Amino acid sequence: MSTVPIYPPLDGSLNLSGLTDFNAQHNPSHPAFVYSYAPGSLTEVSFFEYGRATHRAAQAVRPGRVGVDGEVVAVIANVDTLLYSAIFGGMIRAGVVRL
Repeated sequence: MSTVPIYPPLDGSLNLSGLTDFNAQHNPSHPAFVYSYAPGSLTEVSFFEYGRATHRAAQAVRPGRVGVDGEVVAVIANVDTLLYSAIFGGMIRAGVVRL
């Protein structure tokens, strides 16, 4: 696996969920998020893991993309930034409108 990241096209051909899929495919082992639970420790979440999380969130919000695109969905969640990002990335992927 190359340590040099492959960058997505900047021509506007990819939407936000497309960018997630691009990085999951072309840069799967590169870190999407890095965080620390305790001083001196770092945990990385790869683009592959983050991409899978957005797919799971999309499936939870709108199983099989059944229903109408653009349905309004509100989320009240007391979660960390990583989980919040995965949920909202999944909502974008599911084609719902977030409040």
